[in-house]
Amino acid sequence: MSVTIQHGVTELDGLIRQHRGRPIPEPGQQICTETIRLYADELKASLGIKGPVFLAGHQPIFYHPGILAKDYLVQALVRRHGGTAVSLILDTDQEAIDFAWPGAGRHSIVLSDVSRIVAGQRLNSNRKVQLLRSIDQALIDLSATFTPAAAQRARPYLFHLHRAVNQTDDIVTITNSVREFHASRNGWKIAFLKASDLIKTRAFRFFASEVCRRPDEFRNVFNFALAEYRRKHDIKNHAQPFPDLKESELPFWYSLHGNRRPLVDSDIREAGLFDAGRDAPAFTALFEQGHVLPRAITLSLFMRLFVCDLFVHGTGGGRYDRITEKVIERFFNCHAAPITVATATLRLEARADFALQSRSREALHEEERRLLFDPVRFLPDECALHAEREVLIHMRRHLSGPDGHLLYESPLPDLQRVRPAFAAHMQRLALRLKNPAMNPPALLHREFVALRRRAAPYLKRRRKLLELEVEREKRSAENLRLFTDRTLPFFFYDLAEIEEAVRPYGDATPP
Repeated sequence: MSVTIQHGVTELDGLIRQHRGRPIPEPGQQICTETIRLYADELKASLGIKGPVFLAGHQPIFYHPGILAKDYLVQALVRRHGGTAVSLILDTDQEAIDFAWPGAGRHSIVLSDVSRIVAGQRLNSNRKVQLLRSIDQALIDLSATFTPAAAQRARPYLFHLHRAVNQTDDIVTITNSVREFHASRNGWKIAFLKASDLIKTRAFRFFASEVCRRPDEFRNVFNFALAEYRRKHDIKNHAQPFPDLKESELPFWYSLHGNRRPLVDSDIREAGLFDAGRDAPAFTALFEQGHVLPRAITLSLFMRLFVCDLFVHGTGGGRYDRITEKVIERFFNCHAAPITVATATLRLEARADFALQSRSREALHEEERRLLFDPVRFLPDECALHAEREVLIHMRRHLSGPDGHLLYESPLPDLQRVRPAFAAHMQRLALRLKNPAMNPPALLHREFVALRRRAAPYLKRRRKLLELEVEREKRSAENLRLFTDRTLPFFFYDLAEIEEAVRPYGDATPP
């Protein structure tokens, strides 16, 4: 288990202090900092946001601990610096949303249509019934799967989720209600901000118009920053971390009836931006009606320029925001809010009677193979079949020559330790092994097969125990996959490690 925070307490204090102390305006910038501040202040006032803003965000899925770690760090920073915690709900993405729970394995039910943006998606009656039944089953599985403490910790969240599903069909409202419930239980104050609402603001429209007025320049800066990133990280796939902007493409989506395509220059020309200015009615309508949606990097650009004083990313966002840094520097010629990264990997708490340890599958398969082809080795030392096996091994070692037969008079091993009948049989066999026409290797192979048949009845119990151990290994592997799964809803985990990791970030007032 681990919790990772990119910057230490002192480092973050310095980044925040440096950002908030920058001069207005900054020299040489394309958009005056004063203009940004005016739009930012108007936006924050409309949202009721005051003081320094600490931001984290994600798609509206059921958060796992790795995502929730961002919220924990944001809350700690608000305690330390004052200000407002903002959670950005990326409901303008196309996202597969499911509800998953642990039981006899990992179970899940799909809630969203991944081909459409999340905003506005609702549960139909059948899926709503399925979700309610899944929550009921998750409640049943708690006691059968977890320690009593872990089950008790998760139960209130499942009861809350059941109530939320009964009250609304809206998927975003349902998934976010769990986080709101967690915030309430912990005394957190969070301003939840949907991306679908953000795009309708004057600040976002101003930001988008600046990009649309210089589209060729933005594309060049963006694609060059991507190429630099790929070279630095030796990325050969030009779709990673995301594709270049093609000719005439803008860093936004055009959405209609829940489907989306890239926004292009001709869309903006038709909306009359260049004829009537950024307040052209058709251009304004594109945003107010939710037709223009930000891509991930565009939204990050906007939030860092207009909304936050620190953006807390997860691992993936922290990587691509290095590209954002370059775009801000080269296109806008100004600084934006700094970023940090917080994430966590936690394990579930299994009941003590859950099998989690076993011999490896490879070791068990090797024993199965030996039981099949060399069972005598598993018999007690005093068993007479050991001596018969040694005689056969000795005779096989003395097969030589191109025909695989005995080319010389090799003395037989000591036959005093074997049964008289077997000794006589070996003496006759030795004569036959000197005749190439008798196919000596095949003769010896038949003797080993006969030996295995004689040994088999004595090993029935061992084979049964091995079969049970193989089944245990399968269950252990399944349980291990389940209890090391880091992607289940956060309320199934003990979050104490995250709480302890962020504590220093909220303990004292910064200098």
